[in-house]
Amino acid sequence: MIPSGSCAMLKTKSPDRRQPKQSGSIQMLLDLVQGVAVLLALCMLQSFNLRLWPRDHPGEKISSGLLFGAVCILGMMVPISFMPGVIFDARSVVLSMAGLFGGPLVALIAALMAASYRLWIGGAGVWIGLSVIVFSSLLGLAYRAAHARNWLKIGVPQLFGFGLLVNTGVVLLLMLLPAPIATQIWRHVAPPYIPTFAVATVLLGLMLQDLQQLSNSRAALEASEGRLRAIVHAIPDLLFVIDEEGYYLEVLSSDSHLLYAQAADILGKRMHDILPQADADRFLAVVRDTLNQQQALRLEYSLQTLSGVRYFEGHTQALPSPVNGRRAVVFLARDISNSRAQHDALAQMARVTTEQNQRLKQFTYIVSHNIRSQVANQLGLIQLIELQGESEREALWKMLCKSVERLDEVICHLNSVTQIHHQQALSRSPKLLRQEVAHALDELAIDLRKAQARVSNQVPAALEVWVVPAYLDSILFNVLSNALKYADPGRQPEIVLSVTESPEFTILHIQDNGMGLNLAQIGHKLFGLYQTFHAHPEARGLGLFLSKAQCEAMGGRIEVESQPGQGSSFQIFFAKSSGPAAPNSGPVEAMLAIGDGSTAEV
Repeated sequence: MIPSGSCAMLKTKSPDRRQPKQSGSIQMLLDLVQGVAVLLALCMLQSFNLRLWPRDHPGEKISSGLLFGAVCILGMMVPISFMPGVIFDARSVVLSMAGLFGGPLVALIAALMAASYRLWIGGAGVWIGLSVIVFSSLLGLAYRAAHARNWLKIGVPQLFGFGLLVNTGVVLLLMLLPAPIATQIWRHVAPPYIPTFAVATVLLGLMLQDLQQLSNSRAALEASEGRLRAIVHAIPDLLFVIDEEGYYLEVLSSDSHLLYAQAADILGKRMHDILPQADADRFLAVVRDTLNQQQALRLEYSLQTLSGVRYFEGHTQALPSPVNGRRAVVFLARDISNSRAQHDALAQMARVTTEQNQRLKQFTYIVSHNIRSQVANQLGLIQLIELQGESEREALWKMLCKSVERLDEVICHLNSVTQIHHQQALSRSPKLLRQEVAHALDELAIDLRKAQARVSNQVPAALEVWVVPAYLDSILFNVLSNALKYADPGRQPEIVLSVTESPEFTILHIQDNGMGLNLAQIGHKLFGLYQTFHAHPEARGLGLFLSKAQCEAMGGRIEVESQPGQGSSFQIFFAKSSGPAAPNSGPVEAMLAIGDGSTAEV
């Protein structure tokens, strides 16, 4: 029969019960070590339990309650012997810690398990034992409530005082046992029991506090990492962690198409294993400069990605501590392809606007000078006709007619120029370039025969170019006729036509051995309207200007290389795209932008 209760159980020899343990200081020390081992086992199992469940998950509370209750039962099965016939267990320490660190649900489950086993043991002190179970659990919950309100901290002094309170209360409850047993407990058990279990309360409390703080830190870290990943996936930037040897330690991207390769194929590899040599060298140099200078760096670069060539703005920042034993940086890359395209478009628009303003000034000059001079001349002739006699009027009328014809010619020229810029989306069609060159040469057959010129048409027979047919005829006629007009009188004219290719253009080369041009002096106005550079009766300064405008209208351009006395070589660029020629989208002012550029390259 067991007359003691709760933490103290007084046992007598019985055939169906275990014999009490031997007394003595050595046996008591061994029992204390055994009790501490039980508490350490509780901490280890609780650590595993906290890692097993998400924070504040009901399963974690239930399993913690079962764990604390099981340790209480184990303690009652293997009690501590303080004196012959009187044994104790650490359930008061365990239950008070269950209330303090686990909360109401954990304390309730542990207390129910301990109470059930205590009832199964039975004995005269069963009700006192149950009272101790309830008392320890309630004190733990009270300490938890006080700590939540910042009335009490969890530290060594507080835990020691709490342990003294709990275990002194347990001893006072045991005083309700029969007087001989109570007296024996008070004299022989209470002095070592109260301080010993107060220290046990401190140790268990500190270990459980460390476990709780570790669990809180782990949960906070997981939450922070989750927020960081959510932020990274929400923003359009790429994030890399790269060490000083160029290894990718982390790759985060909300759009895998912006990567050079899939993230799984990049992670853990060196940049030189993934990127082209030049790009890898450049990025590694930036990483090391960031680490050596300990300051953030910025760079802009283009890279072939899974979605094509993209432009990026990169920012690097050194990490405060090594990763896997190596210094590392965070590399944040933002796709700026769209903004760069917009910037380039604005810059192009500014250049076009500037050129158009210059051309408009030239056009205004032409209109004000050329037309006004013709009109002034005609007004003067009319006045003379009115003053002269009949015999002189006929000659003056002829002069007036010629002036009107010249004015009409000027107006027609200006009209031709403005019509080029006024055209909307011009329809282009494929033409055999060699055949078109042959047609242009046929139109100039008489002039070629008179000049005894030699022509070498090296254009491939099957080569097609996408052009506006009328524009191509005009360009070929103007350039070829200029080669004849400005032939060197000291040698037989020679014209060679050949073709080269670039990724975007088919380039027709028309080379002659004529008088040539000093581009250093006249290159900036070579394609200007009414610009002539050699004395020739048929020179009007219109052909090259029209050719330039027509090339641009078809999405191409015209360039020239020339030396005085050595001839000229014109390069006519035909865009390979089969789409419509670029339309003029500007207002009337843009249609009249007909001047020349600032260099010989158009």
